[in-house]
Amino acid sequence: MEPKFVYELGVEVKDQITDFKGIIIGRTQYLFGCNCYGVSSKALKNGEIVSAQWFDEGRLVVTGKGIKPEKVKAEKNGSEYHEHPNFK
Repeated sequence: MEPKFVYELGVEVKDQITDFKGIIIGRTQYLFGCNCYGVSSKALKNGEIVSAQWFDEGRLVVTGKGIKPEKVKAEKNGSEYHEHPNFK
């Protein structure tokens, strides 16, 4: 079955609980039916990039158009750097 996601990649969103804001850079679907989104903040902390945070679909609301994926697509797919959900 093809995953059905509420939000598109590149959309600007806000977490309703923490007010964390950013752009959706990734999404994943789990066996138990949870859709989660990786959100990268546009803000810096002490001049450094803030790590992307992962949120359940129901926590997010759209706050802006964000950026189209083709605007940030590289000539060659793949990267040595990927952020993934951390489970403890």
